[in-house]
Amino acid sequence: MEKLELKAEERKEIGKKVKHLRTKGLLPAVVYGKGYAPFHLTLNSKEYKKAISGGAGSNILLSLLVSGKEEIPVITHDIQYNAVTDQILHVDFQKIDMKEKIHTSVRIECVGVSIGVKEDGGILVQSLSELEIECLPSDIPDKVEVNVASLKIGDAIQVSDLKAMIKSGIEVVTAETETVVHVIPPTKEEEVVVAAPVTEAAVPGTENQPAAAPGQPAAAGKSAAPETPAKAPAKK
Repeated sequence: MEKLELKAEERKEIGKKVKHLRTKGLLPAVVYGKGYAPFHLTLNSKEYKKAISGGAGSNILLSLLVSGKEEIPVITHDIQYNAVTDQILHVDFQKIDMKEKIHTSVRIECVGVSIGVKEDGGILVQSLSELEIECLPSDIPDKVEVNVASLKIGDAIQVSDLKAMIKSGIEVVTAETETVVHVIPPTKEEEVVVAAPVTEAAVPGTENQPAAAPGQPAAAGKSAAPETPAKAPAKK
């Protein structure tokens, strides 16, 4: 991995006093390391965002040129973001010795289309997104590519399978038994049977009749006139 140079300036403002620096497009940061006193500085916020937008992300090696004089080799240790705007608020840099191994993590990227997905409708599940490693700063890879083209349903790739993909000099710290990616069967959709709506039987002769008022019997439909009772025979 090559180093990218960024210009930085020493700063004296700390705590809440750094708020006005962000309005000027400056990013507050601190550098610390083994046997190295913490060093507060600022750098251009846009330049830093651009630096970490590449394939290596925040793992990229940086050379901070402080006040145009001192060059400090660093790697990003922590980034603080605004929870609402996602703006970078502060960065912690770790000063490194190019001749000493460091512990870091690199991104895992799946490449290719799994045969189990393409032919059988399986689902590719990536369980591990980063791989922890130890190596010299110059040996840190931008990413670890995992070819998943040959994976069928039920197949998996574990960390132990990545050794052949990583160059010598890099020690994998992540447990070998951890699953990186696997292919699972497609999910089956259950058929939902929708019951037909229940229709009340029509009452003959009740079409177009108004609803009965509360407490009143329902209106009857039209029917034949009631029979007139027969008259009693006259008394003689």
